[in-house]
Amino acid sequence: MSNAASDLFELINFFVLGNYQAAINEGVSFGTGQLREGDLVLRDFYVYRSYIAQGNYQLVLSEIKDNAPAALQIVKLLATYSYREEAKDGIVNALKEWMKDGVRANDPLQQLIAATIFFAHGNLQDALRCVHQSSNIECLALLAQIYLRINRLDLASKEMRRMEQTDDDHTLTQLTRAWVGIAEGGEKVEEAVQTLTTLSERYGSSATLLNGLGVAALQQQQFGEAEQCFLRALEKKPSDTDAISNLITTYSHQNKSSEVIQRQLNQLASISPQHPTLTSRAALEDQFDRLQKQFA
Repeated sequence: MSNAASDLFELINFFVLGNYQAAINEGVSFGTGQLREGDLVLRDFYVYRSYIAQGNYQLVLSEIKDNAPAALQIVKLLATYSYREEAKDGIVNALKEWMKDGVRANDPLQQLIAATIFFAHGNLQDALRCVHQSSNIECLALLAQIYLRINRLDLASKEMRRMEQTDDDHTLTQLTRAWVGIAEGGEKVEEAVQTLTTLSERYGSSATLLNGLGVAALQQQQFGEAEQCFLRALEKKPSDTDAISNLITTYSHQNKSSEVIQRQLNQLASISPQHPTLTSRAALEDQFDRLQKQFA
């Protein structure tokens, strides 16, 4: 582990677990002179991303200045993307040009944020292009997530093994192993539950961990347990789109009323109008309408 990663271990760990306020608190605990300049950039890289995850976009936009290091400039771009719905397409197009620069394209921090933006926008090919050659463990974790999104469990498992070879004990490796295990099903689901429970007990519960436990419960058809996990996730982070989307799936399995499900759909649309759950649902509805007209 590098000195920077060692000094900032708790901060990075809180961030990847979704304990964003704890990450912020850890970040501001470093006094002047405790970190070298490069470490300060890495600290701010995670602190500002924690603020973005909390929805504090304007703070990030106001504090990151035009002369900030490139790794923070692209975090500012992520804040703008997250904050301004009308600017998303323009930001994605600008980012494609941004990443044509050789220095930016080979910087793991910039690769990671660019891929994060592309992934959020549904541009999975561009997201893959950013991180597929990276050895950075957070890039590998995102790569595994992308492969799971497109139902390529084989490729996600391959990236998980690369992570295990890099750092088997890293929290991101444990989280990725849990997500891959849930996707595999069977006994691997219970192993994933044990991993997520242990992380919760050790570092504190979070919406990220509760979502994982909820999806594991869904995989085991324990719909009541899944519902409670997602509701607890929303208590911790009311704007968590993963929890809302997962709750919609759970309510469908529970045959909840259309009014209850529609309320969650409305909430999801108010936070993330282009969320994959909404776009796929709209596509299915359009297909149904066309078939209905065809056979009317």
